[in-house]
Order: sequence, then C-alpha cells, then structure tokens
Amino acid sequence: MRFRHLCVVLALAVVAPSLLADGTIRYTSSITYGPIAAAFAATEAANGKPSINITPPAPTSRTMRLKNGKVEQEGGAITGFYDPKNSQVTFIDPQRKLFATTTLQDLVAQLLASMPARPPMSPQVKMIVESLTTTYASRKTGRTEMTLGLETEETEFTFSVNMTLPPVLLALLPNVSVQPSAPVTVLKIVIHMWYPTQAEIARVPALNELAGFWSAQTAMSANLTAGLIAATAKLSANYPGISQGLTAMIEDSLKNRGAMLKSDVEIYAPVLAQIAPLMKAHGMADFDVNAPLMGVTTEAVEVSSAPIEDSVFEVPSDYKATPAADFLRGAGRSMNAAHAGRAGGSLEPGPPAQPADSQGLGRLPFR
Repeated sequence: MRFRHLCVVLALAVVAPSLLADGTIRYTSSITYGPIAAAFAATEAANGKPSINITPPAPTSRTMRLKNGKVEQEGGAITGFYDPKNSQVTFIDPQRKLFATTTLQDLVAQLLASMPARPPMSPQVKMIVESLTTTYASRKTGRTEMTLGLETEETEFTFSVNMTLPPVLLALLPNVSVQPSAPVTVLKIVIHMWYPTQAEIARVPALNELAGFWSAQTAMSANLTAGLIAATAKLSANYPGISQGLTAMIEDSLKNRGAMLKSDVEIYAPVLAQIAPLMKAHGMADFDVNAPLMGVTTEAVEVSSAPIEDSVFEVPSDYKATPAADFLRGAGRSMNAAHAGRAGGSLEPGPPAQPADSQGLGRLPFR
C-alpha cells in the first residue's frame, strides 16, 4: 500500500468539523524523539560515521478558521478549505499557484484510480505481509486537564500493527520466548485527545455550535464513511489483516467529533523488546525498549470569535485549477521545500491579530 495514499484516506477521516459562526483556533505542534534516536546516533559515532542530528524540528503552527459552516485549515505548504453543504474540499498550493476542488468521494476515487499496478511479491515478503493484522480501541480515561482556561477530558485511542516474526529472525533470537506462530506487536500508536467537558460546551457558545455540527450532517457522514471504508479495503487488498483496525478507526473517527484542544501522540515499537538483544550484540548502544520512538504534542494556543473575511474561503484569481490527483502527486515537492525552509528556524508565525474582540494567545474572547 502506498503510504501517501493511506495518509490521504486517514486525513479525510478526520476532516475538522466547523462552527456555524466565525471562529479561529490556532494550534502549535512539537516533536520529541525517544532514547532510541540518541542510541542510534551514539552507535554511528562509535563506528566513526558522520554525526547524526537528533535535534527535534522547530515547532509548527496550524490555524483552523470557521465561518458559515465552512472550515479552512492553514499550516505548512498546503492550505485547504471544506464546504460540507456540497461535500467539496479545495486544496491550495501557494508555491505552485495551483488549486484543486473535488468532492471527498471523488477524491478517494481519483486516488484509487491513480494507483499503479503492484509488482508481485517474493514468497518471503508475501509471508510477512499475510501475517500482518491491526487492532484499534478507544476509551474515555476519566482524566481531566485545563487548556486555555477550559476544562477538558481525555479520550485515548490505540492503533496497533501486529505480525508473525519470520523464522529466519527467530533463529537469531534463541533466548526470546516467542512462539513461531504467535503475533508480535510491531508498531503501536497511542493518541491522547482532550476535548471540552459537556459543562464547558454548554457554557461557551462557539463550542456548543461546534459540538452540534456533525449531528446535522448524518447523511454526509454515512456516505463519507462508506466511501472511506471501501477505499481502505482496496488500498489494503494485498494486506488482508490490515483493514480491520483501519476500518474501526475510520468509523470511530467519524462518529466521535469534537473541538479538540490538545493531543499527545506517542509511537512505540514493542517488537524492540524481542530484537533489542540482537541489536546490542551488533554494537547498538543501550536504550529503553519500552520508551516511545517519538511523540507529537499539539495544543490550542488561541481561540477567537473575531470576524473572518470571506476571502479566506476563496481561491486567488491568478491560481490555476488542476485535477485533485495531479495536485496531490505534486504536493510533496512543496511540502519538502517548506520543511527545508523551516529546518532550524523558529516557530512559524500565526495569523495576524484580528480586530475587535480578538485578544491574542490564551484568551477566549467569546466567553
């Protein structure tokens, strides 16, 4: 499965809902690396290889603007806005001065149609692929936190990829208590999401409108869910065990909408507990096998009800239209250029201060 195609499908599954009045939420995101990064860098240095930069990238900023039932998201190289009335999404690339407008269902169909034929797999690779399975679960933890003066409650989402270790690898791990046919969790993603409590939603008008938005989009959500599940099935055709967890995650994502105010994403590789002895025997520096490989924290730093100009949801007149599939195929170059320009830089600036009731970071002017 092409990772780019899968990312687009998953991104569509979590398209942000919109307020029925003007509203702006700005988030910052930061990345941290786990101890395995330092261990890998130390191992390379001990072997006389060039030093590896393990400094996390600079934090980034993302802004979501909501007006008249439409939502616009800005951050990085690509801007996009979504109109749920006609289920249309528009992507804008300022670097290439291109845009693409399509429905969510047509976008999924174009991506599937653009996928190249897959080359045949070797018997060894096929055996590994056929052993892959995924699992997904979500739960309310009962924990609460304060974000921007709002009480939030946590929901935890867990997505795992499991596989059977191939015999050739098990033969190198004589002291590992893993049965030849027993699946091992290779990758686990744990997402902690903090949403406003029901009391805060009832108290803050903008959050109240946001909470009720998706309930008015039942038919659209059902159609989108069906389309995304069908796309997932086709994308994972060569990976029969993968679609189960992905399908459950898509269904859950579209059922549980909310104004996320903070998230922590932790990525683990539990399989390291089995293969770390082999890695250390080949010179890998010591590290905590139970620690995350990396983490991503996203937190709302501004919520504003200031008026938003209609032009935010319009494509500049000098931009050229292009098919959505072509647009996305070329978007990687713009993203790479934006990442290169951001490397080593400071936090991306947020949007200019809005007039009237916008009070800046940490303020909730509509309360």
